[in-house]
Amino acid sequence: MLERDERAKFMNLFTDEEHCELRNQVPELFETFSEVVKGDIDYLRIIYLGENFPTHTVAHTDFIASDFKDGVVPHSFYRLNWPILNAESYETLFFRSDVEPQWREDKENKMSGYTWLDSEIELIDSVVTDTPTLIDVRQIHGFRKVANNLPRILLTFRPSNGDSDYLKNLVNSD
Repeated sequence: MLERDERAKFMNLFTDEEHCELRNQVPELFETFSEVVKGDIDYLRIIYLGENFPTHTVAHTDFIASDFKDGVVPHSFYRLNWPILNAESYETLFFRSDVEPQWREDKENKMSGYTWLDSEIELIDSVVTDTPTLIDVRQIHGFRKVANNLPRILLTFRPSNGDSDYLKNLVNSD
């Protein structure tokens, strides 16, 4: 097993070496992913939500309008979130807002990004990710603790074809 440094408390990106090791150890994961989403895995992250995870000011989107300069898509719109441990502990919340997000930094938790305050958003849906779930990360989203079984751990996959109509249709089909 590879040694891990403390790159982040909340979200760890697999290094290239770890990604290659995982591909060698579990090739079926990569093969099945390609068959199901019709693309490769761009990256994997571990999302770790523990007792100290802040639930304030975490409503965010992974994109803002300025990401789309000259019509260039920076990377995938979608993530496949795969529960590993204690999926029932947090729910993913989806919001809408008429307010532009503000850049905020949380140095203690090593998080930064364009976020909304709780007073600036309206809840429109929620889901407990207890099965693999494909989400559109352009939608404002965040997390809420609903049980005390911690930590909640999931893998999040960014597919290489994340702006495809195929994934868009998967996300929008109910």
